[in-house]
Amino acid sequence: MDYQPLRASTATPSEALPLSSHAGLRPSSLSPSYGTDSQLHSHSHRHSHDAESAFSRSSNDPLFKGTDPSAFYAAAERHGDHSSRKVRCCYCCPRSKKGRIICGTVTALVLIVVGVLLFFFIPRFPQIEVNNINLDNIASGAFSFSTPNDNGNLNQLRVGLNLSMDLSTYNPNLYGLQVDKLDLTAQVMVNTSYVFDPRKTSNLASAYPPLVALINKNGKPPLASSIPAGYLPSNNSQIGTATYGTIYFPPKTWINYTMIFVLDYTPDPYVGLLGDPTIKEIADICGVTSRYSPPGRPMKIHYEAKSTIPALKPIGYAPSISNDISINCPVGQSQIQAVVIAVQNGEDAMTALKQVLSSPIS
Repeated sequence: MDYQPLRASTATPSEALPLSSHAGLRPSSLSPSYGTDSQLHSHSHRHSHDAESAFSRSSNDPLFKGTDPSAFYAAAERHGDHSSRKVRCCYCCPRSKKGRIICGTVTALVLIVVGVLLFFFIPRFPQIEVNNINLDNIASGAFSFSTPNDNGNLNQLRVGLNLSMDLSTYNPNLYGLQVDKLDLTAQVMVNTSYVFDPRKTSNLASAYPPLVALINKNGKPPLASSIPAGYLPSNNSQIGTATYGTIYFPPKTWINYTMIFVLDYTPDPYVGLLGDPTIKEIADICGVTSRYSPPGRPMKIHYEAKSTIPALKPIGYAPSISNDISINCPVGQSQIQAVVIAVQNGEDAMTALKQVLSSPIS
């Protein structure tokens, strides 16, 4: 069959491409397009490039000699190849539906396995319970009392006391846990419903009028002259700390051990001894200011324990746990009466405290 060259002056765009295979284009590129005009326009630049490539490949074909390039490009633009418009969500996903199902199933299984491993093996902080605070050594004179430079100012009185604490710890992990250090802090939780209710407690100064002159004899609270407007002293002051060194907790096991709790407290520097809520709380639980019967009640101690676990050091995480424990008055009634009698007999308050509470009672 002989082919006659098409003339540019008479050929239409559709006639200029009777056989798309000769133009270097896929047959599907000349099939009707069902896209919208806006969709076709968005790909016009790519189609123009495809048309130029196709025309350059066909320029030596005798079938297209004399064809107007503009007509060739117009046909290519109108019947452009839209088969490459499919966009994959990501290049790591398989092309086939079966491949995607397999990939998703494997990924889900891996995540489940990782989650189960983390659930069972990520370190959990041991459960710590304070079973008892041993007050037996108080009667043997365990307290220490001091003031700055021995100035005798009771508003700056520093009270010290070493107490043994019996603790139990349970390791909930499936493996043994090594703890480098265990730090414990304790706070007195002032029962404001008692301490600040005049129907339940008396003011310390009114209960012992000579006490005001005695306490202020050697100086007022150190910051009384610069107390901020509207200042209120804390109702949960820290009263002491305890530290335990390296310890190993076996898996799924309770361990009993003893820590030395160091009580160290000084009255609020703005309000002094008589205005300090913690001192008022101790006075009430010991029955000194109680107006109810029987006098005295338990005092709540809030403690928080923080641990240093080697496995968690790289991420800077130190697990902590907190709880409460109740204790009775740490001072016996006979000791309180002995201090009062000594002061009434003209003894210096600091000397009386040291004689009664820093040495065994005979």
